[in-house]
Amino acid sequence: MATKKSKFQKHLELGHKDIKGKRATIMFEQGKDVSEEFVRNLRKKKRQLEHDLLDLEDFHVNHTTSLKVTADGFNSEDWIKGLNTTKVNIKLLQVKLDVAEQTHKEWFDETVV
Repeated sequence: MATKKSKFQKHLELGHKDIKGKRATIMFEQGKDVSEEFVRNLRKKKRQLEHDLLDLEDFHVNHTTSLKVTADGFNSEDWIKGLNTTKVNIKLLQVKLDVAEQTHKEWFDETVV
């Protein structure tokens, strides 16, 4: 039966003759853990930005009995800047997340060898 190995494991074994078996596996697991954590952190940051965007989009007062249209202290200029900055940051973070996920898949998905 064929053994499954990732691109990362293959490169370790090919590039360094002294790193075999357990050492390659340990290094692979460490690298995979770091890569997964990196992807998770980017996802977490993106979710936070999406939450921030929801907060920006909800600029109304906090109760239904008020005759005001917006909350006290609403500043249109700051709101537009914040809205656009948050949207740009979400898109930029999505690009970073896509690259991180592709990199993780490239280096740490196990394939049959």
